[in-house]
Amino acid sequence: MRPVPARELGTYALRAKERFNVRSYARGRMKRRSKVEKRLLTTEELSQYIGSPRTTIWTWVCLGKIPGVRRLGRSLRFEKLEIDAWISAQGGASASLPK
Repeated sequence: MRPVPARELGTYALRAKERFNVRSYARGRMKRRSKVEKRLLTTEELSQYIGSPRTTIWTWVCLGKIPGVRRLGRSLRFEKLEIDAWISAQGGASASLPK
């Protein structure tokens, strides 16, 4: 059986072929995305990043002393760029961050 040229396949088959290419591209893109620095941090990641316990971070969130808080359902995420700006504005010392 010979392969059918693309012009004989029809629009449905061409669209299916395009979908396949898009899916394979997206899979490759997902793999590459893991090398990019994360933009949102979890509470655990933030506690390791700034060296403070998670309970302290939750307290700062409740008091409104920490910027860049995003609520996703019942979980919290923190904007890394805003956290970095906040740390630099505090002088870089994580022990006295919520001044």
